[in-house]
Amino acid sequence: MFKRYLLLPFFSSLLFMSPVALSSIDLTKYNQLQQVSASLSDKEIKSKLQDTLGEDYDAFVENFDVFGEPRQTSDGGLFIEGWLNDLYLENASAFVIYPNGKVYAGWVTPDAQIIQYKTNDNEHHEIDPAIKTWAARFKGMSFTLAEEKRGKGSEVDSFTTDKFIIKVTTQCQPDGQCNDATYHGKRKKDGAELTLRGKASRAGCDSGSCPIISYQFKNGQVVYMLSKVNNSLTVISNNKIVLDEKGVWSKEIKANAESNFTGRWDGEDAGQSTLNLSLNQTGNVLTGTYCYITQAGNRIDCPGDEEDNIHGLVSNGKAEIIFDSSFGGKNGRATLELDGAKMKWHLVKAPMKGNYYAPNSYDLTRQSLPAIP
Repeated sequence: MFKRYLLLPFFSSLLFMSPVALSSIDLTKYNQLQQVSASLSDKEIKSKLQDTLGEDYDAFVENFDVFGEPRQTSDGGLFIEGWLNDLYLENASAFVIYPNGKVYAGWVTPDAQIIQYKTNDNEHHEIDPAIKTWAARFKGMSFTLAEEKRGKGSEVDSFTTDKFIIKVTTQCQPDGQCNDATYHGKRKKDGAELTLRGKASRAGCDSGSCPIISYQFKNGQVVYMLSKVNNSLTVISNNKIVLDEKGVWSKEIKANAESNFTGRWDGEDAGQSTLNLSLNQTGNVLTGTYCYITQAGNRIDCPGDEEDNIHGLVSNGKAEIIFDSSFGGKNGRATLELDGAKMKWHLVKAPMKGNYYAPNSYDLTRQSLPAIP
């Protein structure tokens, strides 16, 4: 009888003990350079990292090609860092883990504009001090992105082949990244559907929103690649191409009259010059003409009848165009940016291999609104 009542308080105390008291990760096994690489194979540490990082786990751990010297933090955590060989400042990851399972992780990749950061500590809203010290080496980068560089909204591309109908949605994140993509494919033969998560790859350019050139998605060991360069769907399994189909791209644009470039745009500079654009937007494709009259009418740079000298692409209220001059200059580059019934022209690159007349910057006003069905 005595033993029964003696044990009850003991078991009651176990019920109310914190999980930290019942389970603790032994970090002392990894606090030396010779042993630190084994930390990523530790079941408990790996589980905590996977739970914290989610879909970013693979990108995070792939940076651990070379390990740095681990070090103990003043409050009992263990700091571990790594990087790809010879890419100390381009592909690097670091994390602090505590015996109670709290994780604070940071990483950088070449295509990122910010230092990525995640934690499973919902009560600690500041960047971990050890991660903040580690991040100081990445000059010009921070954990947040300036407002003017942040991506907004989403884009939807559609790709159709003889056998498949595919919709790809590219979503911009608050950190400015616009490369997270979702693949939704439907097989025409039987209606079978497949949804995958992946990434978009963009061409290098000087603007904040560079054009997408390809997408890549993984389904286990199978890789799906969509190319906007050669308009193809390629499926690779076990390092062998099992499908390679050509198709046609189209883009869904959610636009009203105010966010569509279609129409005539005119501008005048105190009687010295005029700029007239006549534009037609279909999806995200822009075509049209520019006519620039300057030097009090002595220089007229306008195309011939029924000749389009503007071609470009539209994204989020901004168009990047290529234009030719009637004076021989080819492949000039400019941007057009909408602001309601106003539009700004900005010359990015002058036409080459010939003369041209075009302003560096110009304010234009819409003369006619297109009717949007």
